[in-house]
Formats: sequence, C-alpha cells, structure tokens
Amino acid sequence: MPCPQVRPSRCAWATPTSTWSAASAPSCGSDQPPSSSRRRRLGAGAPGSRLAPGGGGWQAGPMGGYTIGVDVGGTKVLGVAVDPEAPHLPLATEVVPTPHGVERLVAVVLSIVAGLRGRVGGGDDRVGRAADVHGRGGMGLEGIGVGIAGLLDLAGVLRLAPNLVHEDAVEVGRRLGRELDVPLVVDNDANCAAIAEVVAGVAKGRQEVVYAALGTGIGGAVVSGGQVLRGANGFAGEPGHMTVARGGWPCACGRSGCWEAYASGTGLARLGREAAERAAAPAGGASRRAGRGAATGVGGVGILDRAGGRMADVRGEHVTDAAAAGDATALAVLEDFAGWVALGLSNLVNLLDPEVVVLGGTMIEVGEVLMRPVRAAFRAVALGSVERGGPPIEAAAFGARAAATGAALLAAGLGAEAGAGPGAPGLPARP
Repeated sequence: MPCPQVRPSRCAWATPTSTWSAASAPSCGSDQPPSSSRRRRLGAGAPGSRLAPGGGGWQAGPMGGYTIGVDVGGTKVLGVAVDPEAPHLPLATEVVPTPHGVERLVAVVLSIVAGLRGRVGGGDDRVGRAADVHGRGGMGLEGIGVGIAGLLDLAGVLRLAPNLVHEDAVEVGRRLGRELDVPLVVDNDANCAAIAEVVAGVAKGRQEVVYAALGTGIGGAVVSGGQVLRGANGFAGEPGHMTVARGGWPCACGRSGCWEAYASGTGLARLGREAAERAAAPAGGASRRAGRGAATGVGGVGILDRAGGRMADVRGEHVTDAAAAGDATALAVLEDFAGWVALGLSNLVNLLDPEVVVLGGTMIEVGEVLMRPVRAAFRAVALGSVERGGPPIEAAAFGARAAATGAALLAAGLGAEAGAGPGAPGLPARP
C-alpha cells in the first residue's frame, strides 16, 4: 500500500508519523517534497492558504480523477464523491448518523470512503451515468478531504467538539491516514463549506465573505481579503459561541447564552417545545387541540403532532415542517427564531463588513420559509443596513452538501493561495 500523505491544517505535508520539511522528509522514502503534479493537486489546496478570486484561478488542471469529501457533523456524517470540474453534480453520496466515540467515528468515515470508492469504481449504474454527464468515465480517486465540526488547531488536532466527541486532542487526520492509501486533508467543516461557496457557489469571486452553518449547532467561517481567517490557534470563525444573552440558555460547549443555543436546530427545538407547552397549558380538549395543531395551511398538523404528541421529542425539523405547511404556531416560532439568527448575523456584519453573508447547514433546506424572516429581521437590527446597501444574505448554493463538497475541492487542490511560495511555513515551493 502506498504511503499516504496527511495534510493537516497548518499547510504542512505529513505522513501519519512525520511532517515534510527540508530536514525531515516523508516516511515513504522520498527526500524531496511531492512532485509538481502532486503539488498541483494537493499543495495548492492546503488549508490556511489564500482563496483566489473567481475565474480561471479555480481550474484544477488535468487531474482525470475524482475526490471524496466527508462532512462530520453533530447529527450525521455525509460523504460525496465529486468531479472537481463539476462539483454541483456529485458522482455519489452516502450518509449515516453520527456515532458516539472517536473510534466509531473514524470507522464510519472510513466506511463511507470505502463505500463511495466501491460505487464510483465498481460499476454502479447511477454513478456511471453521472460520470457520462461529466464526460469523465474511468475516473480514479485522487484525494480525500474531511471537514469536522469543532476546534481544529494549526497542527490538525481536534481540540474541542462539543457536538461531536468528548475527548481532547484527537489526532483525527493521523488516525484516518493510517488506513488510507491516498492523500488526505483535514479542516474545520465550516471552512470547507465557505471554500465551496467561494469556489463555485453563491459567493464565487467574492473576497469578503461571512459563512454561517445552521445545523445541530452553528459553524462559521470568515473569508477576508480572499483568505480563510484562522487566527493564532486555528480557532477563528466560531460565531456560534459568541454570547448573545448573558446568563441565557445553556450551550453544548458548557457555557450559557451562546448564539448557538438560540439560533441552531437545537435552539429551534427548544423554542418549539416552549411554544407547544404554552399552547397546550390550559386544561380542556379545545385548547389542547389548539396547542397540538392549530393550522392555517395545508395538512392541519402542528408541532406537537409531528413529534408524535411527545413534548420532549420536538425537534427543529418539526417546527420548520409545520411552518412550511402553514401552521400558525410554527410560523410564529420561526419568526422568533429568525430574530435570533439575525441578531448574530448583525454582530458579524458590524464587525467584518462582508460583501455577502452565506447561510448553510441542514436548516437552510427549508428555503424561503426561513430565509425570508431572517432577511427581514436582519434589516431591522443591522447597523447601517441602508447605507451599506446590504450585504445580501444568501442560502448556500450547495446547501447541506457544502462542507463535504468543499472538503472534496480542497483535496483536489482548489481554494488555493496563488502566491504561496517557499516562504510559506511547511508548504513546498510551487511549480
């Protein structure tokens, strides 16, 4: 089996046991950095490097293969096989619930990778048709990218992931790299998603971008001056844990009052439960029925009914589904929720003054039923929204696939700093 090269987020070439430098070559026996063609595919996409503006700078070159991206989130693990030249049409996808424990998580990621490799290389008719559409039959796997929800430091070590694992200092890249025979890149999931949107999504060609992923928690990324902002430790871009309510609701991180506690799927579930409890509080059948299903639109099924009548089982999707069907209680909850989303976004816009704000994550799949009240609430609270002429708030073009797609693009060498050279720490000189 060829020696894999694991690329952590500090732009360094590494095997599972060593990091490339002039003094310390990869353990696969080479005393040189990767070849020019390999650098073209992989070195260019090293996390922490500059994002080129839209246009020709995003071409991957003659790869002739596909890459795999895996998004490890708090609720599910999503994998996609992508032709980097046509990322909007995945060759194959696989999704499984996120397991508990690091070893199980690593096993699930490896299983997804194996499944996607088998489907793309094993004659799956659906994959074959997708490859034919791309005009790229006979594609081989060129690299794997993994986006992880949590604090990933500059050495590629997962330091904190409150919605994912409860272990400290998890060397996810090294654990995965031991089992893989192709190059690997690991990054924060929201950074990956932002890269997908800047490379080929609604933020294509933009240099100043705020990305926020609304899911189980809130992930975030900032692109400034065309570069993913990482900070001193690699932890920049975590808006979900800025405080919006002192002494407020508890957060999965152990603190209270975080934006994530109010404006994520977890927060929406709590808002939905509270609304259902208020509506169902009075005794009597009529009021009880009102609490469970007073609807103004299709179906007449309210929040509590969608949770099987069990208050503790109310989830965010029960609220969004009921709102989409016209339920009055759910629509009111969603408007309240949109206010919390807008509050956090206004703080980010006031601080960073982006060209565009991109909302991603699973919650955005509900579409305008959420985006519309978020935009309205944002205009009401953002400083100078009229004077700024925006910024526009857009739903991610890649939706819930943004992080996985961005990870695949990173593995393909996209999202690169065009000017990276010998002075970049740990990054080989470019051809």
